[in-house]
Order: sequence, then structure tokens, then C-alpha cells
Amino acid sequence: MNELVTPEHLQASQGLKRLLAAYRQSEDMINIGAYQTGSNREVDRAMQLKPLIDRFLQQASIEHMPAQETIQHLLKLGSQLISTPTVPKPEPQSATAS
Repeated sequence: MNELVTPEHLQASQGLKRLLAAYRQSEDMINIGAYQTGSNREVDRAMQLKPLIDRFLQQASIEHMPAQETIQHLLKLGSQLISTPTVPKPEPQSATAS
């Protein structure tokens, strides 16, 4: 694939695969509500972008999109994959003396 696509296309594809892998690794914890937001930035980002990723990957069989348009959608999604996550970091707990 490296010889057939632009560096941006390759980066977007790799980013999408990386986030899907992070999501799948924590999917059981996410589904039962045991995953704590902020414990893994990749998983947080994957959870945030999962609906967009799924929409991109789940094209109906009657939908037809030219290859160049599909690549543009992937690149647009890729730009979101590498942007700064908007998930807040957990606040450090302060120890208070009683």
C-alpha cells in the first residue's frame, strides 16, 4: 500500500486502524461501563470518533462513491484522528488532612 498512496492517505489509514484497535482492546470494559474516561487517551479518542469511523466504514451496498471521493473522506476523518483530543484529563486528587 505504501507505494500506491500519498503519505497523508497512509497516515489517515494507519490512524484509523490504530484507534479501532484501541477501541477493540477496551470494548468489553466500555460496554459494561467499567472503562474510566481519561485512563487511556487513545481509547478516549476512539470512543469519541467511533460514530464517525463507523459511518465511514459502513457504506451501504447500493451506495457508490468514486475512489477519489472516498480518499477525501478518509483524509478528512484522518485530520480528526490526529487533532488534539477534547476529552478532559482527570483532575489529580488532592490529599486533605482532617
